[in-house]
Amino acid sequence: MTNSSDHEASDAQSIRNLGDADVDVTVSAYKDSDCTPVGEKRLTVIIRGTGNVLSEKEFYLYTSQDVSTFESHQLTDAVLPDRVLDCSDVSNPKLVETNGMQRGLYVALSYVWGGPQPMTTSKNIDAYTTKGLIISEFPQTIQDAVLVTHNLGQRYLWIDALCIIQDSDKDKVQQLGKMHSIYRNSYFTINAACANGTREGFLKKTRPQRVPSAQVPFPCPDGTMGSVWLAKSLDTDSQDASHSYWDELDPITHRGWCYQEKLLPPRSLIFASDTLKYYCQTETVSIGDALCEPSTGRRLPNSAYMHTKMTSESDQIAYRQAWLATIFMYTLRSISVSSDKLPALAAVVEQFHIVSKDQYLAGLWGQTLLSDLLWASEGRSPRPTEYRAPSWSWASIDGLIRAEYRVDLLAYPKSDDDSSHLRTATISSCDVEIWSQTTPFGRVTGGALTLNGFIREVRAGESTSKLSIDGSGGTKEIGAVIFDAEEERKGPLFVIPIIWDIRGSFILGLVVVVEDSARPAYKRVGRFENSYGKKDISWLDGLKEQKIVLV
Repeated sequence: MTNSSDHEASDAQSIRNLGDADVDVTVSAYKDSDCTPVGEKRLTVIIRGTGNVLSEKEFYLYTSQDVSTFESHQLTDAVLPDRVLDCSDVSNPKLVETNGMQRGLYVALSYVWGGPQPMTTSKNIDAYTTKGLIISEFPQTIQDAVLVTHNLGQRYLWIDALCIIQDSDKDKVQQLGKMHSIYRNSYFTINAACANGTREGFLKKTRPQRVPSAQVPFPCPDGTMGSVWLAKSLDTDSQDASHSYWDELDPITHRGWCYQEKLLPPRSLIFASDTLKYYCQTETVSIGDALCEPSTGRRLPNSAYMHTKMTSESDQIAYRQAWLATIFMYTLRSISVSSDKLPALAAVVEQFHIVSKDQYLAGLWGQTLLSDLLWASEGRSPRPTEYRAPSWSWASIDGLIRAEYRVDLLAYPKSDDDSSHLRTATISSCDVEIWSQTTPFGRVTGGALTLNGFIREVRAGESTSKLSIDGSGGTKEIGAVIFDAEEERKGPLFVIPIIWDIRGSFILGLVVVVEDSARPAYKRVGRFENSYGKKDISWLDGLKEQKIVLV
């Protein structure tokens, strides 16, 4: 398993050209090289084909020794989805209706549609189940998925365009409610990461490595000489896990629906632009000659993935941080249909809910609702015209969302001193109207949150984020606002403190406008924070607690 001598020479020269500056270097070894730790448990599947990337190598799917119980569970037959594609005959696959009454292993496909699909299941379902489909009429990505499934010795393949009746709202709702189990119970998922749409396909020549590398000798523990690869490390400080594997340019990393399709399967084959990767809960392995950094990136916490009970505070904190990271990672991606904002994450939400049993409220959780309210928008895109969530939910807007970690002192104070100085608004009630009981973690049609707290009118600068109040001593700056979307400065603004330190070290809250003067009810338009270093919270003095309704 070596690169050509010309390729090695050019890569080595690239390493030398880095000069005398300090450079972070990644050290990698092939999974089956002499420098790899012995004793790895290996699930071997040999893929052979003709005329494409699969014909040139033997690929291995790896699993680690420490997940033997997880693996044995996932390699048993599962209840098949209601419909699957039978790939026994590659030239003439047939749609099989199981109605949830059959068991077996099946493969799922995660891919970018890239526009309307040339072939979907609708009222033509009877023809698809009896006569089958002609493989050459499929778009290339679907053809490739059928081939990979067949060459891996698997019979059944689940593809949303073909296994969901696309002109039936009833079937769409039913299948969306099962999305969690479909990906979670698959034998593995084919991740067509490199394809912009179904017409492109993903079994194509990989592009050259984007990071220069060089092979150097390395002494192994048994005294023999092996080899490792040196490559300049990329910046992995970003919370975006995709940077760890250099796949941020692959189209699938930008599609919202595909995020849950990466987190939920027990294992995935990721057909990236520059390599084929095996991805599971414990590791990522680059199969073949491409380099892959050994870090694992963002995954679900084991408690959420394995449905294990959280037995310690550290488990709860890890679980909480994983959820906040999930929101960050998900909102980095785009949704082509506005109303899909909550449904596209519903399967991941279900995975978290199985463990926590907490009430889910349009993107927020009941037990941490005060903290969850304090998200901040980093995108400031125009506010969507179509209703999809209450204004206090991050799902009501587009763009990147970052959670407020500091307020988790409320749930997990570092000391009694921390908690004794904190004051908060309180939750009186919160109600969310679900679009369908079949999809309790999906689309919503309304919602109202009632707080017991304080509210004060403020003034925003014309072109700055600073907020001020008018008093007997003149205008006084009290903090700043991060607006949720563009053009949110219209109308009188009000601040609702959500959590604050009575010593004055910080105040975090919501900025709202009047939405319904008759109730009255308010709409969130931003997040408030007092200016760093300002210890004066006297502007809260004299305010009377009242019920405040947010919609």
